[in-house]
Amino acid sequence: MDRCQKNARDQRKLIIFADESGLSERPSIRSTWGRRGKTPVVVHSHRWAKRSMMAGLIYHWSGKPAKLTFEIIEQSYRLPDILRWCRRLIRVLAGKKAILIWDRLQAHRSKAVKAYLAAYGIEVVLLPGYAPQLNPTEWLWANLKGTELANFCAEDITDAETEARRGAKRIRRRLLLLEGFLAGAGLTFGSK
Repeated sequence: MDRCQKNARDQRKLIIFADESGLSERPSIRSTWGRRGKTPVVVHSHRWAKRSMMAGLIYHWSGKPAKLTFEIIEQSYRLPDILRWCRRLIRVLAGKKAILIWDRLQAHRSKAVKAYLAAYGIEVVLLPGYAPQLNPTEWLWANLKGTELANFCAEDITDAETEARRGAKRIRRRLLLLEGFLAGAGLTFGSK
């Protein structure tokens, strides 16, 4: 990570952490408050419709949060979906150079993805295997699933999608929260 930070600082590149996560109608059960003597009960439909979410946390080379990209798709992420997300990321970056840091999903390591990103000046750095704790996006998922989606009983999958988007909007507005995701992953951007 030190090499990435130095490279980003020297070349004034943005730093992007990206990751996928799942979303379903099944509630994310969390501790909650209840009236004394009345155990809270979560009632849900027992349907298992699922979606996939992708987020990209974008930071300036100095470590200040810049943007959050977020999307939901109907199936699991495959190579065509990753390439489409990369095209969207290129539009968001609007010509700025960047370092993209993500896990070792096979689609992330594909020649097509690497070539596409390289053509736009995006350097790809893969996190070590079995090290999700190094990706601040994992903290985003924990926050989203522990806030908007905690104990949320969706009528159908579109309700869950709406809540997830509401959570992404909340997170997008709170720059200190985005800084906290970095700190949660044990990452800091020191000065030169």
